[in-house]
Amino acid sequence: MKKLDLVGWAAIAEIIGSAAVILSLVFVGISIQQNTAVYRATNDNLLYEMSDAWYSDLATNPELNRIWAKFVGGDSLTDADKATVSSQLMRSLNVWELAYIRFHDGLMPPDQWDMWNRINEDWIRSGGIPQELWTPLRSDFNARFVQYVDSIYESK
Repeated sequence: MKKLDLVGWAAIAEIIGSAAVILSLVFVGISIQQNTAVYRATNDNLLYEMSDAWYSDLATNPELNRIWAKFVGGDSLTDADKATVSSQLMRSLNVWELAYIRFHDGLMPPDQWDMWNRINEDWIRSGGIPQELWTPLRSDFNARFVQYVDSIYESK
């Protein structure tokens, strides 16, 4: 068996080094996939928690429930009732806006965005969020989201 000279040892070291780099890149790729999955799950949890808090408040606060029922039923609202409804709409729209931003930043899968978006688009198209209530709230939202929601009202 022939003894390796310095060039031979260097070649072996280069092969081992290349294999180590490839192996480390595989581990980095796996880690990125796992981190993305964790981030998406955290994002989903946040959206569902925000939405759940909104529904929970409606279910556990009789006065809020009464005002919301008047709003949904098309009954006339006092100025205080309108302020309450606007506040609740802001909370709901905040969830949609967050989903919109996360989707457009590539942080939400298309099928999940479609679900959040469809619910809210349908709500607008059915008159659930009258444009006269949306208009004064517009300034509190991301400009791209405002353009998106405005386009839904325009296409009604």
